[in-house]
Amino acid sequence: MNEGLEALVRQHVPWERMSAAARQTFSNSKEQWEQEVRNFSLRNQLNWRSGLVRSLYQDEKKYYEELVQLSRESLLVRASRSAVKPLTALCFNSSFRITCRTCWSAGSRSPPLHTIAR
Repeated sequence: MNEGLEALVRQHVPWERMSAAARQTFSNSKEQWEQEVRNFSLRNQLNWRSGLVRSLYQDEKKYYEELVQLSRESLLVRASRSAVKPLTALCFNSSFRITCRTCWSAGSRSPPLHTIAR
């Protein structure tokens, strides 16, 4: 959604009061506009009581349930992304230590590299 249309949502401008140019952005489809309002409101966590989304969701509870569900999904995605990085480093460090211990126990005269760095 572009900035002009976001401003319309934030100013609570209903479909009926929108300009013809703004309506044309959604191919004169009120359903498409309503879907964009829902997505924008949920993504930006707009308040149900003071927002345009109130005209789309008659039940306040349903709106906030969708908002919580979207937040959970977003949090899970972020958590899974951040969990992969440490695991990758952990695997590399473990394999490096195993390699160093193997070299040291095989009769190498120098100590393992990871013990030197400490």
